Amino acid sequence: MLACALGASLALALERVDALELPGEADLTSAVIDPAGQFAYFGTFSAPGRVVKVDLSSFALVDVLTLENGEDNLRSAVIDPAGEFAYFGTVTAPARVVKVDLSSFERVGSITLQAFEDLVVSAVMDPAGAFAYFGTNTMPGRVVKINLSSFERADGLTLQSGEDTLASAVIDPAGDYAYFGTFTFPGRVVKINLASFERVDSLLLGAQEDMLFAATIDTTGELAYFGSTTAPGRVVKVHLPSLARVDSLTLQGGENDLSSAVLDPSGDFAYFGTATGPGRVIKTRLSDLQRVDAVTLDSGENVLSSAVIDPAGRYAYFGTAGPPVRVVRISLEEDQIFRDSFGVPASTPAGSSGQLNDTGIDWCSNDSTNFLHCPAPGFPSQDG
Repeated sequence: MLACALGASLALALERVDALELPGEADLTSAVIDPAGQFAYFGTFSAPGRVVKVDLSSFALVDVLTLENGEDNLRSAVIDPAGEFAYFGTVTAPARVVKVDLSSFERVGSITLQAFEDLVVSAVMDPAGAFAYFGTNTMPGRVVKINLSSFERADGLTLQSGEDTLASAVIDPAGDYAYFGTFTFPGRVVKINLASFERVDSLLLGAQEDMLFAATIDTTGELAYFGSTTAPGRVVKVHLPSLARVDSLTLQGGENDLSSAVLDPSGDFAYFGTATGPGRVIKTRLSDLQRVDAVTLDSGENVLSSAVIDPAGRYAYFGTAGPPVRVVRISLEEDQIFRDSFGVPASTPAGSSGQLNDTGIDWCSNDSTNFLHCPAPGFPSQDG
């Protein structure tokens, strides 16, 4: 196995830091990260599927696990709260769910789903780690419930006509409801009561809010954000208790086909990856649903169809399609990275004024823009 880090740089804003190239691997179409943020695991779109383990502290390839024949095309994945096991869903007919022991990095077992429970493309797990729910790429879509303690198929739910291809999914923090986004014109969001395992309702989105391939949910569980596969991409804000469309953000030209999403731990920002060549990462402020920033990746870093974020919210990692296949590391919190790089304490030392010693600095920043005249309005500690 060979892997190499490409193009490292000191990050001062939303920025591509570096990339880990994975020669010989297929497209990275699913991903999970352990609760400690030490390792990420990427599933490949290959036959058979492979799970790629990456050490995030050293940003190096650790190992690759090849699954068994027929366990192909790993398009969805979840990890238990303890970080002991991951479960990968296959794009096969019927689909399979493969269990991987992360400590030993071994395949534990596999469940083959029932007829017509095909092509699993989305997944969520309840907060207790008792059950996982997999969405299918079928017409109509189906949600399959897996009991993780016994590792058995527990139930299946067929949705209504037009609720097809469950390409994205989120679950509320209490584990009461799951919401599946459809790959339809326009997109729909389908609400599932997990206790009764029944369809509750469906929300039809607006024109050009199509093909919901990416989704994330805020920390309160009241709002979800679905990314569309359109040109340009759109982020649709949905109020979950009422299942009502709240707002929509249309991105800039070239920021097309939103294919992955992560939320920072504070719940302030979401980051959407595009299925473009090269890929782009767009930072969205959720309080007012505004595009804040974006970064275009390097040539060959295409189609960002998987993503994870570390528990501290410092970096996000996006898996690309290839060749070449890469994991791209993106810096998210420039202030924290600055502190880490230069040894600046997070709290103000005793006796300090708390003012920024910016002698020799010739530009200032606010919370969204660099290279402003000094002082930046609202930031009186900056004098340049």
